[in-house]
Amino acid sequence: MISRYRNIPKWVALLTLFCVMQIYVFAGGTNSSMLTVPSAMPSPQTGGTLRTTGGQPVTVNGNSVTPGTTILTGSTIETGTGVGATIGLGSLGSVELAPNTKVVVDFSGKEIKVTLTEGCLIVRYKSGVYAEIDTAQGKVAASDARPTTDGVLDVCQPPGAPSAIVNQGAAANAGAGAGPAAASSGVNKTLVAVLLGAGSVAVVGIILAGGGNNPSPSTP
Repeated sequence: MISRYRNIPKWVALLTLFCVMQIYVFAGGTNSSMLTVPSAMPSPQTGGTLRTTGGQPVTVNGNSVTPGTTILTGSTIETGTGVGATIGLGSLGSVELAPNTKVVVDFSGKEIKVTLTEGCLIVRYKSGVYAEIDTAQGKVAASDARPTTDGVLDVCQPPGAPSAIVNQGAAANAGAGAGPAAASSGVNKTLVAVLLGAGSVAVVGIILAGGGNNPSPSTP
């Protein structure tokens, strides 16, 4: 009877190894650097993602909001003292606001348009995306109609000033943007590798232990 079950440890070991490998593949799939799923067609940009300095709130359409809020086209955004903001627009580019800035952000399939009431901002646009910054005086900065390279527009409208400061680095000097993006909280590859290695060692040990058993044949 004992000989009937002598292969059970091997089957258990193989099943364990399979499960460990599945966990590793599943965990790796959550990290975009390890697995890329191609898409047939890029979807239109329907909303921007908000980041702010130190995770502090800003005002959107009169409401206090926190980082991670989706910014829709036509939104009015206002930053406070010491708080910059970045609106990520995916394949279009981004809009970076300095502290004490108020704007209206409009965007569509291949266009970014920002109307600046006061303060400073930077528009970073991608190749093929038209970008424009307006003030009360009208259009003050714009890209080519269909730019062939990525580009940057930098505009400041100081309070009470008759005209804007255009593409002189004033917005960058004023601290436009939320600062560096936080590191991704993806899977800890080192931890996964250690777990995988430990699981493999355990499986090999079980296989060897199971293969070394040589039980005496049962007495008839």
